[in-house]
Amino acid sequence: MKNLVPYPVNETGLMIGKDVSLTSSHRHYSHLMMIYPYHLMTPVNVSNQALIEKSLNHWLSLKGALQGYTFTGAASINAMMGKGDRAYDLLNQLFDHYIQPNTLYQESGPVIETPLSAATSIQELLIQSWGNKIRIFPAIPEIWSNVSFDQLRTEGGFLISASRVNGKTQFIKVYSTKGDTCRVETDMKVSLVNSDKRKELAFSVVQNDGKMNISFSTLPGETIFLSEGNDQHQFKVLPVRANIKENWSWGLKTKP
Repeated sequence: MKNLVPYPVNETGLMIGKDVSLTSSHRHYSHLMMIYPYHLMTPVNVSNQALIEKSLNHWLSLKGALQGYTFTGAASINAMMGKGDRAYDLLNQLFDHYIQPNTLYQESGPVIETPLSAATSIQELLIQSWGNKIRIFPAIPEIWSNVSFDQLRTEGGFLISASRVNGKTQFIKVYSTKGDTCRVETDMKVSLVNSDKRKELAFSVVQNDGKMNISFSTLPGETIFLSEGNDQHQFKVLPVRANIKENWSWGLKTKP
């Protein structure tokens, strides 16, 4: 690692390579892959934040060759930075201008990676696992006051479920498939961490920037419940009623 050169940077942000600036529009964020999806340069290091923002904005400012994949990548980078409203806006631009009525997408021909990337971007509003930490509801748009998800898989083989009501996280449920230390970041003021296999479970809590970072050990096949003190029997993930416009339709030639 000590022999690697620094990422080349100029006044517009990250460059394509040494002495090669990004000067023309391109749909792909290949010159930003150290940010996403590799997470080698992250906003956890405060000194990176301005550079990430500048590089992202410069890439998006070069119009002409941007395509649907542009908006999924930009949404994921914004989600990584905790900017849920901006990510939500980018995803809506994708749906409004690029995704077809049957949910598929094409440029000169069908391009299946763009819808799959969009699905990933949406999930990253709900949950992210990178940097040896699982982030719960890291980039929820303000309009999503009620949201839940069930058994989304993260690094470490954990299946995570969580619910948010009126803008407040209610509970987190962690199922460990192989057993390992689990580290969770949440805005919930966690006071209880319970197991379905052990009467007592030791855990540590560190607060940072208004978030709680909880660490605990897990056993294979064990479920861990995190809450502010709620009865774990209330930990049920229920569907959230969609808040959509009247007569909204998807996939139909005409509205009903």
